[in-house]
Amino acid sequence: MHQHVIIRETVKVDFSGKAFIEAVGLPASSLWFYALMSFAVCLLVLPVAILASRRIGLLDQPNARKTHQQATPLVGGFSIFVSFVFVSFIMAGDWVNWSMLCWLSVVLLVGIIDDFNDLSVITRTLVHVVVVVGIWLTDGLMVSSIGSILGSDSVVTFSVVTGLCFTVIAVIGAINAVNMIDGVDGLLGTLTMVSLFSLLLITLIFPGSGSDERVFSTRDIASMLGALAAFLLLNVRIFNRSAKVYMGDAGSTVLGFLLVYLMIDYSQSDNAIIGPVVAGWILG
Repeated sequence: MHQHVIIRETVKVDFSGKAFIEAVGLPASSLWFYALMSFAVCLLVLPVAILASRRIGLLDQPNARKTHQQATPLVGGFSIFVSFVFVSFIMAGDWVNWSMLCWLSVVLLVGIIDDFNDLSVITRTLVHVVVVVGIWLTDGLMVSSIGSILGSDSVVTFSVVTGLCFTVIAVIGAINAVNMIDGVDGLLGTLTMVSLFSLLLITLIFPGSGSDERVFSTRDIASMLGALAAFLLLNVRIFNRSAKVYMGDAGSTVLGFLLVYLMIDYSQSDNAIIGPVVAGWILG
């Protein structure tokens, strides 16, 4: 009597984009790859988003105090965010930062609603305060120290309550500053790229410094840089007679949040890669 032995093997299938990248031999670990991939994805998303914005009326209408002569789509920030999420989370197969993704999505949604129908300052501020507290609860990010700003060896540190209050002020201040910069075509995108590239360069020069477990990785910074570069192709007037798309309040708000929390992430850890004062200079 013959006995049949059935051998079962468990095969783990990786459906993320990273598996495909490695299968075709592309340098999946290269920061250049993430920047170029995000650049390409954003170039694909932008035309679709622009077409959709014209159909639903998400446009910046010209008036006496504005220089553009035609209604311009306000979906630049949305396209950048979608491209960043697709490359950093889906293509990389890494969902560790799901909480930060959720909070940034809330900020983006409020910004889109604000682009459609101007929200009151109180409403927007309350939502941003909730997001700041939420990010502290889920990711532990807040300003707990501002370093030796008095020029002495003593480091100025905050309690939890004081740190949260300071973080709220810093975030809201950064959002308003970024929003004011967005009045000139290409200026916000360019300055944001300078800040992100500066932080990326410091990280690459001192790879052994800082915490290994960050909310934002160098891969995330490279992805954002690629998406911003694609946006600038349609926003600046070097390649176009007029801007084809604007960042919108949704984009400027998300970028403000992202910049502040990148600086907090890289300056407030136990073994920070930059000091709080340096973070302020890079942010500014």
